[in-house]
Amino acid sequence: MRDHESKIKDLLKIFSEQGNIKTKLVNKRIEIVWKDLYKSIAVYTTKIHYKDNQLTVWVSSAPLRYELNLKKNQIILQLNEALKENLISRLEVR
Repeated sequence: MRDHESKIKDLLKIFSEQGNIKTKLVNKRIEIVWKDLYKSIAVYTTKIHYKDNQLTVWVSSAPLRYELNLKKNQIILQLNEALKENLISRLEVR
């Protein structure tokens, strides 16, 4: 039984590491963590996109956009800590 479980795990790992699928999974993980960490900000978040270690977040409020830009480094640290890996090195708030 354990042999089958390890084979299934290996197959899932190979499948999830394929380029397009991995990108979509990472984007979804980041989106979930963003909504969990920043519940009040998530209400104003219209789009989240991750590519090449850069997270781009669109928000509908100009004052909030300004505040988030001031706290970019802190947000990057919090997100990477919650994701348990250093995926994000740059944050752009639009």
